[in-house]
Formats: sequence, C-alpha cells, structure tokens
Amino acid sequence: MRVERLVRGESHSGVISATRCQHARESLSQTEHDAMWCVSHENGVFCSQAPTAVTRAPQPVTPGYRRSGRRWGRVFVYALLAAAMLETNGGTALAQAVDPRTSARLRLGSVYVTPTLEVRNIGVDTNVYNQNVEEPVKDFVLTAVPIFEAVIGPPAAGLSIRSETQLVYFANQVSERSVNELLTVSARGRFGRVSPSASLDYMNTRERLSFEIDARARHVESRGAAGVSFAFTPKVSADVHSEVWQMKFNGDEVFDNYGLAAQLNRKSLAVGGGMSYRATPLTTFLVLSDISRIRFDEASFRDTDTHETTVGVALNTRALISGTARIGYQLFSPLDSSVPEFNGVVGAASVSYRLRPSTSIGFTFDRRTDFSYIIVEPYYVLKSYGVSVRRQLPDQWFVELKAARTAHNYLRLLRPDDDTKEGHEERLFDSGFSLGSAVGTRTRMTFDVGYLNRNSDFDERGYSGLRFGLSMVYSF
Repeated sequence: MRVERLVRGESHSGVISATRCQHARESLSQTEHDAMWCVSHENGVFCSQAPTAVTRAPQPVTPGYRRSGRRWGRVFVYALLAAAMLETNGGTALAQAVDPRTSARLRLGSVYVTPTLEVRNIGVDTNVYNQNVEEPVKDFVLTAVPIFEAVIGPPAAGLSIRSETQLVYFANQVSERSVNELLTVSARGRFGRVSPSASLDYMNTRERLSFEIDARARHVESRGAAGVSFAFTPKVSADVHSEVWQMKFNGDEVFDNYGLAAQLNRKSLAVGGGMSYRATPLTTFLVLSDISRIRFDEASFRDTDTHETTVGVALNTRALISGTARIGYQLFSPLDSSVPEFNGVVGAASVSYRLRPSTSIGFTFDRRTDFSYIIVEPYYVLKSYGVSVRRQLPDQWFVELKAARTAHNYLRLLRPDDDTKEGHEERLFDSGFSLGSAVGTRTRMTFDVGYLNRNSDFDERGYSGLRFGLSMVYSF
C-alpha cells in the first residue's frame, strides 16, 4: 500500500520507468534581438525569455491460529505503514503511525471523533511577496484551521476521514487572503494475512507550491490509491499498490509571465511493490520499487516516464535513534529528445537521536526531481538537508532550534550546437526558533520565529524575509 500526504513541493508522481517513446524532435531558435527561446512541437510552439524469532503458524483448526493470525496482522500493518511512509517521493517529515482512536475526544459506538481548532502564525510577515527590494511589503497575518477527524470501525477494518479548512487572513493585502480545503478518506481491511486498502485525497489551495514559485496560485491536487499486502511470516511481508495523481492550476494563474496551467497541469499513473522485514521490534527494513507515467495537459514536451528503486529502514520512536530513511536510484526519462535525462541517486531521511532524556538532535535529507515552470529549464534536481535541536524544559515547556538548506539545480533543454544540460541554481536557507508549552491537557501554544534567504544565479530572484508569530492548537 502506498500512502502519502499531499505535500507542496514534492513530486507526487512517485517513481519512474525507463521506457522512452519516439517523439517529434523539437527545434530551438534564439533571436539576437530579445534572446527569445522557442520550442516548436506537434501540440504548438512554446516560447520563453532565456533565463523476534519466526515461529511456524499453528494449524487453522486450532484456536491458536486465530491468535497468531491476529498477531501477524498487527505486525504486518505496522511494517506496511512504515513502508508507506518511506515510499513518499521526497517526503521530508516522515512520522511513525499513531492510531487516532487513542486520542479521540468523542466516541459514538464504533465511531471515534476528534475536532480540533488550530490558529497558526498570528504575527507578522516582513516580506509578503518575496520581493528583492529595500522595503518589501509587510503585513499582519493569521490562519485559522478547523480540523475534523473521524475513525469508523475497529482497527482490523476501518474507515478514516480527515477534513481541514485553512482560513488565511492578511490585514492589508486583501489579494493574498484565501480559503484552502484538504480532505482525506481512507479505508483498510484485514482478512487473515491479506490486507487491502484504498484512499482518496483532495486539496484545493493557494499555498505556494514550492520556494521556486512566489505567487500564491490557486491549484487543485487530487489522488486515488489502492493496494493489497500479504504477510508471509510475522517478520516478512509484501505489497503491491497503484496510484493516480493530478495537478491543475486555474487558467488565469500567472507567475513571471508564465501561465502556470499551461506549464504544470499534469497527470501521473504509478504502480509498484515492496518487501519489508521486521528485524527487531524497533527496526524494519524495506525495499521499494515504482514506475510511473507522467503526462502534461499542454506542455507535452515535458512528458516523462520514471523508474525508482530504494532501500530503507524505519526505526520506532522508542529507539535511541528513531525515524525513517531511504536511498536508491532513479531513472528519469523524458520522451522528448531535447529534454535531458537524469539517472542518479535519490532518497529522503528524517531521523532523531535522543542525546539525553530531555534533548534530541534531528536530521533531515531529501534528494529528488521535480518539474519547473520555466520552459527552457523544464525540471530540476532538489537537494536539501537540515538539522534541529530540541530541548524539553520543566513544566511542559520546550525549545527548538532548526536550520535547513535547499538547492534547486536546473537542467535546460539541449540545443543542436550545445549539449550542455546544466542550467542555473537557486539556494534557500531556512532557519527558525520555537518556544512552546502545553496549557492543560487540551491546548498547546508555540511562539515561532523564522528567517528565509534565497540566493540565485539571477540576482532579481534573491530575497530575504523574517516571519514571527504565535500558534495555538485546541482539542475539543
């Protein structure tokens, strides 16, 4: 089963196949007057400015089989959840699965309900539009987020629903206000050693897609996934899964003179499978492989097939070192010969080391490919790493320091007279400080300060900004 959150800036297309189709060859021309790049294609012309031990199962007729079957099912579900989390393509915040029934506020028979209200980022954004000017636009911001979670049925066969509405408010910049909707519905069953699952995700948002695009552009992401897993033994399991994912920008969304719908609207179909081995109660090893087919609505010269295989490990939160990590190899094969290929190492990690009972050190890593809105540089390789230190203080207070560096290395279209594929590079430095506390049993409050700085080979793309504010989470 493949489960992944719809995280902005991530490649939701999954992993990749090395198939390559024969396409109409594109021709490039560059006029001396305005340095305009033009790509002629069968679907039109695109132009742009250059830029424990294993035990044998008892016989089915004995009561012990049922007990063992339930134990196998639980072991497998835990391993499968870890596999699904590792499988997210580029997910940097990979967490251990927690049964929402344990924290539900209301119970009606077999229905567990948890309503929550979050108020995020009550504070100031000193650079609302990520401008490279001496006096950028600043504003007071606030985001209210009512969340509704419901789980229906027992853990062996249940339905989960999560709805989140983000009410984003800017005091003066009215154009930046928005209402964002996120909805997830998932179902899971367990029949002996076989566990089928399915999920649907929908997101309609104006949140920035990544640090590449500064505009808060309305776009919709939808995903449907299904899979089935089989537990061979209490330690070894396998799964197969498939996923359909789609992204659509509104037709009037423009950034840097590019129509985002024309350049980035696309669909992907991914299929794959994996194996997991539970070496100890705290450690699970995984092997995952996926192929995907990515097709664009208009910019068909970007169409790509991909294939990715990774190995990984999931470490339980009770371990001294906890978290998840994976690394592997990706074949990124565009169908058009003018778009360069990428064959290289990819992976992601989010691990934490408990230095002392009250102190932990975290590390994150991410390397993957993703598509760019720029025509002459159709995609980039993302490389990111970060560190954090968290200290638990008396009276349920905590303090955290963190810093991360992310780089986009762009690859450009190949020209007949120049086979150089390296494009420009952009780098983002993100640092922050958090001080928080639990107020009673239902409320958490956090004060955050964040600093962002982007550098680019193009000077006009650089900017810096400070954001600070108070956040609160209240569970009814």
